[in-house]
Amino acid sequence: MLSNQKIKFIQSLSRKKFRELHNAYVIEGTKIVETALSVCPEKVKYIFLLEDQLQKYSGFKEKIILTDQIRIKKISNHLSPSPVIALMDKGPKGKNEFSEHHIKIFLDSVQDPGNVGSIIRTCDWYGIKEIILSSKCADVYSPKVLQSAMGSHFAMNIHRLEINELTDHLTDHLFIGADMDGNASFALPEKPMVLCMGSEGSGLSDEVKSICHSFCRIQGSKNRLAESLNVSVAAGILLDRLF
Repeated sequence: MLSNQKIKFIQSLSRKKFRELHNAYVIEGTKIVETALSVCPEKVKYIFLLEDQLQKYSGFKEKIILTDQIRIKKISNHLSPSPVIALMDKGPKGKNEFSEHHIKIFLDSVQDPGNVGSIIRTCDWYGIKEIILSSKCADVYSPKVLQSAMGSHFAMNIHRLEINELTDHLTDHLFIGADMDGNASFALPEKPMVLCMGSEGSGLSDEVKSICHSFCRIQGSKNRLAESLNVSVAAGILLDRLF
């Protein structure tokens, strides 16, 4: 049975500082838990579930902790709790090593967790494997980001780097910034690239603009009322142009 001690521990993981302290986070929902068990079962530490879900997860008995509606509600971040919640290990804190994938995404101070999660999910759709976040971005392991990403973060190599670290690691890449004053003609370059996306309110910071080799934009209607696009929508449109 789910003990009060474990309940308090899981509740503490709703805060970033405790997720970082314990190198752990919580996922909630049948689909995302099943994805985790399929993609990275070694990172699933415990599965908390109601008894009527037991048969579905019988292959992972050593990880299962049975609970009831009252206790699962205490560890849930949703108004309507899922019958399945899992405690995850983030994995080892290693060096920032990048794959050879041609396209990478850098998010500059994108603080809305829903947008960060949606961008992760969109990148997964297009096969982008590398996402880099500045220190001012929403935490990838926050409940709202995870809910929006729907398990796509399992397919990503996710990095947190400052601007100077970014350029040190990716010296052979072209940095292309999404900016309202950029070029509407945008195509995949021959060199590996980093697509830089800023927050809706402020756009790219001057520091990020200073490392960009060129800028791109999305051409909107001349009769539009909207001043800008949602950053996750803009990222999706730009990625679609590259494929």
